[in-house]
Amino acid sequence: MQACDPEVHTVSISPEDFSVTINGKSFDARVVAGHGMTRANVSVLLALRDAAREVPAMPVPQLLIVDGPFTGLGEGLEDQRSGNALLDGLTDLATFEAPTGAGGQVIIACNQLRGTPGPAVREIRTNLVDGVIPGLPSRETITV
Repeated sequence: MQACDPEVHTVSISPEDFSVTINGKSFDARVVAGHGMTRANVSVLLALRDAAREVPAMPVPQLLIVDGPFTGLGEGLEDQRSGNALLDGLTDLATFEAPTGAGGQVIIACNQLRGTPGPAVREIRTNLVDGVIPGLPSRETITV
């Protein structure tokens, strides 16, 4: 989280309810929506994954799906730093191999991939006509 925001000095996650405290303030008091919330949510998932690496008995799924981690980022230097840090953290998670030999997989759903992806990142472009899963109807024709 500090890689995204140098003003973050302390973060804690409650083992009872997984509530997050950032710089002494509850997550809910600091962030209610947008990129700050996404950044904190992704950082918490990465921290929990790191904790699970240290405690082998802690069952953690090897798949993480993150929707829109770069939403709300602009073109400024701070936003670029956040985008790069989030992509680096998610890439690290995907490329980590557990002592058991199990690897991970991270799926990032976004309109624009921020930062410079490493060699382990594969981009699958979609559009409204051709979806990712073959055989599904065009997304343009689906109405709710």
